[in-house]
Amino acid sequence: MILTGPEIKKQVKLNRIHINPFLDDLINPNSYNYRLHEDLLEICDDVIDPHAFSHYKKIKIPSSGYILKPGHLYLGSTVEEMGSDYYVTSLIGRSSVGRLGLFLQITADLGHIGAKHCWTLELKVVQPLVVYPHMKIGQVSFWVMEGKTENLYKGKYAKYSIPHCSEIHNEFKQIQRKILMILSGDEITKQVISKNIVIDPFILDQVNPNSYNFRLGSSLRIYKNLVLDPKKENETVLIHIPEEGYVLKPNILYLGHTEEVMGSNLYVPIIRGRSSIGRLGLFVHITADLIDIGSINQWTLQMHAVQPVKIYPGMLIGQVTFWKVQGEIVLYNGKYQSSRGPMASKIYKDFPVTV
Repeated sequence: MILTGPEIKKQVKLNRIHINPFLDDLINPNSYNYRLHEDLLEICDDVIDPHAFSHYKKIKIPSSGYILKPGHLYLGSTVEEMGSDYYVTSLIGRSSVGRLGLFLQITADLGHIGAKHCWTLELKVVQPLVVYPHMKIGQVSFWVMEGKTENLYKGKYAKYSIPHCSEIHNEFKQIQRKILMILSGDEITKQVISKNIVIDPFILDQVNPNSYNFRLGSSLRIYKNLVLDPKKENETVLIHIPEEGYVLKPNILYLGHTEEVMGSNLYVPIIRGRSSIGRLGLFVHITADLIDIGSINQWTLQMHAVQPVKIYPGMLIGQVTFWKVQGEIVLYNGKYQSSRGPMASKIYKDFPVTV
């Protein structure tokens, strides 16, 4: 079960969630926007070996911005100290930065209960991208935990509030993630019939045991310029996918969209690629898989191919899950509401207008 934005604010006031500094303007319907600190680490090893310590160089992001380059791994951190002894945190990127081809939290978005610090962010870009200090770069959500919370996190990263390299060379452990309060496929169908979930068109054959397979829409957008700047409105080119297919190339960010209009005013959707698509080396959603409650759109897909791969309009490309929430619901009414077709990033609207 996920907390709503108003519930996050309430729990911060009750000192059950720690966000410092906390700004009301950064609250979303079911998450909180965090910002990028000015300190970065760039990993310098040609080959990263988990048995060995990683070599890196320190970077201070100037106010004029710093260009992240493809093929490089950067470690940043949040401006905010965040965490909770009562709720599990999940950190992901924002949709606006995903639409610029920025991977944020490459794989480990789940935070341990009891971990309270400035979080290290794993950053990778599809094509060159300018980042700025204190830009709103990601979102954190808080999840209700089932069972006792006696064992709070006291692990190897607990003491760090700056970007910190992996310490996997000291210890190899896998942490199993437990899924809580997700709707089953049958329940998704019931909630669609009850109009608590919107999936249009809805096809019963696309229902999975605990998700729904969605289809790729008929158009793509790509950016005209190689280097993307979040302070500017980046120009795009619209591409119609022919029936015979279209080949996606590596090192290019493609913005696609779902064929279906989807969303809910009662449940939080999370979208992911299908396993069959991932096995072809196609990223369907780069960073922002968490959808705001009340966001009902054809959702934009942030697509990136590891090697050339052909796509077709209407193909089953991803899956959506639906999650219960806890707290007062405030519905999304943001800049991407009622989207149809692939929508380019509007993160430039986050920055002050300069004359």
